[in-house]
Amino acid sequence: MKAPVCRCVQAFIALLPLLSACGTIVNGTRQTVAIRSRPPGATALVLPDNLTVTTPAEVELDRVRAHTVRVELQGYCRETVHIDRVTSESTMGNVLVGGLVGHTIDASSGGGWDLKPGAVDVTLRPADGSVASFLECDRGHMPSAAH
Repeated sequence: MKAPVCRCVQAFIALLPLLSACGTIVNGTRQTVAIRSRPPGATALVLPDNLTVTTPAEVELDRVRAHTVRVELQGYCRETVHIDRVTSESTMGNVLVGGLVGHTIDASSGGGWDLKPGAVDVTLRPADGSVASFLECDRGHMPSAAH
């Protein structure tokens, strides 16, 4: 009777690696992030990817690192939004099943992270090119010039 119990334990141990890395399995390694501006039609540069889109847009970003989105439109102050990575709730499965192996896989693949905010919404402020307008722009960014 001991043999069937041993085989069950061996089977469980053999399948254990398949149960680890819950975040990677549930979340994947990339996350869709919406980028919207008021007014629409602004250029958004996503760093460090050097990805340029026109708002509104959706982009697929790696979960493994933080990102910065710079939104510009001629005649408006430039806005910058930071997207941070935070620990995903799905990694709690590693505490129960995956242990160190699952945690390591999730942390290195990006599956153990969520990107926050999950959407970028900015309202661009008009700038008329005057010194006063320059001083009113967020963090002293120059109004976007024509390209």
